[in-house]
Amino acid sequence: MDLLSEWRKAAGQWDAGPPPYILEADAGYLKSYPTVTYHSWDEAWQAPDFFCPDRSKDRRLHLGLLPGPFVGDLLNAQIYVLMTNPGLELGDYVEHEKTAFRSVLLANLKQEPLDSVLPFLCLDRQFAWHGAFKYWDSKLWKTIQELASNLGISEPQARAKIGETLAVIQESPYHSATGPDDTSSWPSVRLAGEFVRDTVTKRVRDKRAIVIAMRRVGWWNYYIPEDLGEDQGVIRSANSGEARAANLQPTSRAGRAILRHLTAVPSS
Repeated sequence: MDLLSEWRKAAGQWDAGPPPYILEADAGYLKSYPTVTYHSWDEAWQAPDFFCPDRSKDRRLHLGLLPGPFVGDLLNAQIYVLMTNPGLELGDYVEHEKTAFRSVLLANLKQEPLDSVLPFLCLDRQFAWHGAFKYWDSKLWKTIQELASNLGISEPQARAKIGETLAVIQESPYHSATGPDDTSSWPSVRLAGEFVRDTVTKRVRDKRAIVIAMRRVGWWNYYIPEDLGEDQGVIRSANSGEARAANLQPTSRAGRAILRHLTAVPSS
């Protein structure tokens, strides 16, 4: 099994299929884990327990949403941000209503490029209504502006440059209000780590990419060789506050690394 082929196969099965959306290899592991499956936007927003009273304790996996193991062009990205898992907002269930957006999510899982969509679709302004855009735009908009200034290009051009070269990889692929625990044995989780070990770190050694381990750094470190430090292009969150903030602005270590890399290395 490998990350891209497994998710490509799963997405092909989900083109017109109903939830739950689970990677086949994970099915047995999820039987003992709390999950919930809403089949529509209406079912989700009317559910009295959509969110537990204390979101910090709500680790249920929402299997009515397409998983998000990664976003971006994984084989050609220059900036890899390593996270925990896709978060959760009620608005995520709009994918059941907006079939065109759902098609974009499936194309991302299949790693099929779309002419009218940035590979890192979470920075594409046509999806500015979605929570994922609001999250990542808030993390990167100052860096986009700084890149535009440094390269003497427009803001839309700088946004496109980052949107074409950035990819996010999640430790766990399933949406939840709070990051799941005890996932290391799940096949999907191991596939993510192995892809970073076998593909991403090779691109880092070849000076074609940088890695920003933003969340679950201790876990990601298992797959990132110890000799790859910040000077070699691997930025690890230094503390829990830095990780929670997911700071990618120009004043952060991660933001400065993004600017250095994209200023020095032309897009491939």
